[in-house]
Amino acid sequence: MRVIDGYTIKAPLGQGTFGQTWLVEKNGQEFALKLFKNEMIRSDYDLKRINREILSLKAVNHPNVVKYVDDGVHSEGFENYHFLVMEYADGEPLRKFIERSGRLSVSQTQRITLQILEGLNEIHKAGYYHRDLKPDNIFITRLGDVLILDFGLVKILDASTLTATGAPMGTYAYMPPEQLQDSKNIDHRADMYSLGAIMFHMITGRLPLEIHSLVEAPYKIIHEVPPFASSLNPATPNKLDNIIATLLEKQQHRRKYTIDSLFIELKSLDDRTIPIPADLTLRFIPRLLHNERSIIEKYSETNKLDGIIFPANFLPKYSKVYEHVRDNGKFTMIDPVVYRLAYSKFSNVQSLVNLPYALSSFNKEIPADFVNLSQLQERAMSVMDWQLKNNPSVLVAPFHFLANTQDPWLDIDIKVFNECRKYLSDINESRPLYAGISVQIESMTDDISPIRLVNHYTRIQAEGYMLMFDAKLDTFNKAHYYAFGRIISMLGDMGKPIVLSRINDFGLGLMSLGATGLSSGIGFIEDFHESILIEEGGGFHLQPKYYIPQLLTSYSEKILKDIFEPAIGKELACNCPYCMGSTEIEYLCQPAITKGHYLWQKQKQVATLNEMANPERMRWFEQQVNSAISLAKQLKKASKNRNIVFDHFNYWIEAIKQIEKERTTALPSIAP
Repeated sequence: MRVIDGYTIKAPLGQGTFGQTWLVEKNGQEFALKLFKNEMIRSDYDLKRINREILSLKAVNHPNVVKYVDDGVHSEGFENYHFLVMEYADGEPLRKFIERSGRLSVSQTQRITLQILEGLNEIHKAGYYHRDLKPDNIFITRLGDVLILDFGLVKILDASTLTATGAPMGTYAYMPPEQLQDSKNIDHRADMYSLGAIMFHMITGRLPLEIHSLVEAPYKIIHEVPPFASSLNPATPNKLDNIIATLLEKQQHRRKYTIDSLFIELKSLDDRTIPIPADLTLRFIPRLLHNERSIIEKYSETNKLDGIIFPANFLPKYSKVYEHVRDNGKFTMIDPVVYRLAYSKFSNVQSLVNLPYALSSFNKEIPADFVNLSQLQERAMSVMDWQLKNNPSVLVAPFHFLANTQDPWLDIDIKVFNECRKYLSDINESRPLYAGISVQIESMTDDISPIRLVNHYTRIQAEGYMLMFDAKLDTFNKAHYYAFGRIISMLGDMGKPIVLSRINDFGLGLMSLGATGLSSGIGFIEDFHESILIEEGGGFHLQPKYYIPQLLTSYSEKILKDIFEPAIGKELACNCPYCMGSTEIEYLCQPAITKGHYLWQKQKQVATLNEMANPERMRWFEQQVNSAISLAKQLKKASKNRNIVFDHFNYWIEAIKQIEKERTTALPSIAP
């Protein structure tokens, strides 16, 4: 057997860039012996530095730092090899531990990181930095203890070491940018960056930077911002997510933690807050325009108004109508309208440009604008502050329109929601925080996507949801109604308020699946399409339509004439305080009458449903739909107007019944 200075080599333990490590035995005790490659000691300066650091390392004595036992020079033929002997513990490198597990749990990540910090603190107190922290240099013993290896013995990594023979590409994922840019002036924050990379690897099972060649390594190390760990592992607590992101900042000064402060932060990763009792009262909540103050004030003088949704960009210029509702103790919600800032058309709307969280007067915002934690926190804080300034009943986190569950805005919106919650906690603000969800419904028409979407949004434990789907709700696409209903049903299982924004009477049926609030413009804009955000005109200047509750539909003035012409149509005359039994088209189509009538009827419908349990709500809705189909058939025959449509009503019922049937069926387990 080969013997080195009395140490008998038993087995190889590992091969690294700078040498090979062997399991050795001496006097019946096992040790680890590292034999350095001659080619890695390039000058007398390197040799002096190694000898100097070995002497210093003997003074570092800590349970989480491997103990150094011996060192010397071994001669074989004409070659001299430097060696180092250290304690041996049975176990494996952290890299293999992660590979076996896929990724580590939050508690495992927390426990291992705290032990690394303990050892690192002792090293830093001795006046040294590790300079090469990575999972291969962190050892996990069979008892679960952590040992830091190779401290101080590796040549300082600089740009020249990127060409070191045998260095695996993954090694560079843990390298802080300053080791390439100014390796002679690094400090404790270099080790903190490497620790952040290790934490990222533990909690996600992935490297923070995917580096495939030496050519791309310098650019990625210096410039590429890693994704948030939570985007790869949804179970990552927001607090841990932020710690990792902070440690991985490219600029040293942004890595704000000392070892002591990081240790304190990591001791508790609990993001949970005291639950706020859910208000599941059913409401019709009109989405107001800036010029509807007089209508709302007059209506609320004699009628019950559940509340309103008000676009953020109408404040403060048109705040009077909002304040009237709020100051009368009614439910108020402010739509942040952030989704409009992601489309160039916003630049033509001065009230959007004036929002304190608009990034530019000319450029639409894109996901690349939100890669740093500071950018996400600023968006969260500015949106929350704008809403808090106007004192609504609930708060709504900013959200964007999603093309599908792979849309990069999804992870950004989830992260910003968590930052909103953190900010509200920091300022002791306890009112409910809603998550907004806006998605292209066509992308939800497979079996898995709705489950994946719901899993994304339920993991953040919002106190409520505001939904605005790109879906035309009077077409004959049964899959769209089914997908819409499935999402409502799954979110409804959370027992949280669900407000459906820009929805027609299909929403009345969705109230049997868990929806608690319906919102639309007063007499118009009863559905939402992405084209509204893109095209000039975009639907914001439409004329209101007259709502006929017996037909579950709003009609234009032209169609209304044909409806009220036959005798059966006259029987549909409304006796509300606005219409007073009239069928005079010119009178009914006055904006004040049309809108007041619409408010009165919608509030009445929702109040009726509010007195029922879910099964009764479904039966009521089915009765209303069947009656509407019968009446519409008769009116279409009598008036010969092809624009009186009703076939989509059958799809409403068919979709909701199918979902009700499936509610007791176990859903497949799908990762977000």
